[in-house]
Amino acid sequence: MKQEADRMAPETVHAAHAAAMAVFDLLARSRCPQLAARLELVIEASRLSGFLPERIAIPSREIASGGMLPIRVVENPRRADPNAAAPLPPLEDRPLCPLCDFPYAQMLLPVELAAGAFRAAPSPARYTEADQWTIASRRHLPQRLEGDAAFTELLAAMFELLARAPRMLAGFNGAGAGASVTGHRHFHLLACPDPGVFPVLRLPGEGILGGVVRLAGDGEELIARITALAAGWRACCGPRATENLVLLREGEGYRALYVPRRTDLEELAELPGIKAGFLEAALRTVVLKQAGTIAAFREGRLAAEALDRALASIVPPEFAAWAATAFPG
Repeated sequence: MKQEADRMAPETVHAAHAAAMAVFDLLARSRCPQLAARLELVIEASRLSGFLPERIAIPSREIASGGMLPIRVVENPRRADPNAAAPLPPLEDRPLCPLCDFPYAQMLLPVELAAGAFRAAPSPARYTEADQWTIASRRHLPQRLEGDAAFTELLAAMFELLARAPRMLAGFNGAGAGASVTGHRHFHLLACPDPGVFPVLRLPGEGILGGVVRLAGDGEELIARITALAAGWRACCGPRATENLVLLREGEGYRALYVPRRTDLEELAELPGIKAGFLEAALRTVVLKQAGTIAAFREGRLAAEALDRALASIVPPEFAAWAATAFPG
């Protein structure tokens, strides 16, 4: 398919891709009325098209650490080059956007939410064993969230998606907090039938631990609380303020993790090249992708103490003062 696309005029490639997507969407809706089933179907379609590789094992294990919680370490060399497939060139004169100009072979799923139109794109290099999608707004909005309205819109989209596909985990990387594409608003969805695989999610109730704020409640309540926390964090930290978010369904309610971050504390100290996103910052899950780093971990040269220090290095020094104000007493 790729070779055939290379011989076609760009206009023809775009038209063929649009036609394939229209047929896929029609078939998906008729076969799978539930959104969760359509999300799984677009994974299989992208595998059949040649965009996704066959499933391979992604090793991971939990290690004890000196911190209050263990660390999960994932060995995934595919993350070293997660966007290897070149996107389609745009028909108009503008810079390429990885979340607008998808590769020809990648199948997409249109997702209509109250907050607007989105597209679900299977990730070419998932973080863990779980299937993974990038959920990107059709509008070209920046990843950096400025003001209460931007937070409310993003959270509304994430909560609605979880309500319609409940056995999922949604994660957001702010600009300067692990986001690989900062010019187009998006978040990630992971198939998560057993959230207990992530250490922080085993803790019941609410609280603050290691720079992570744990919350619980219904969607509307959590939207208001997280929006207020984010506004307070920006007032405390200023222009370097950013964040990570994790949301998941829990019975009739939801769990939420809000992690205040600073844009200049994005990389994990002692782990060059690894930007800390919601997996590292909120879920104490470190994805090793470089061959040398994986070898160091397997041989014991990258020990739990170093991983603990790396995770601690991204907690902003302003966090304690902010938390005391946000949660007095």
